[in-house]
Amino acid sequence: MSYKAEIIDSNKVLTTREKIKFTEIGDTQSIDSVCPSGGSIDIDVDTFVILQVHNDKAQNPDYKVCIVSDKDGNKYKTGSETFMETLTKLYEELKEADELDEGFVIKAYKKPSKNFSGEFITCTLA
Repeated sequence: MSYKAEIIDSNKVLTTREKIKFTEIGDTQSIDSVCPSGGSIDIDVDTFVILQVHNDKAQNPDYKVCIVSDKDGNKYKTGSETFMETLTKLYEELKEADELDEGFVIKAYKKPSKNFSGEFITCTLA
């Protein structure tokens, strides 16, 4: 097995077609590439999933990727643990407060890292 992607978390129950759509990530834009340094992008979240990926050809063969699909069908991806944790937390808080019907728009942005050189990706409500 050289590559395998399995959905381990999602904000909704997915159909088989949706599962295939989210595990085939070739048409997915990297948040890192579409978000300017020091800037941000707003994403009107329709669906998000967290994938557990195994890729024999990667330097680290086992890792997680978050895929976010917006209301227009655009898909964005990131491997940022901070982004995944924050996105999941925001979703759970809005769900618990029964406020998801008001929309779920996030702002994805890059922030300077205090521990490493460069930036990392995170998010907040837009």
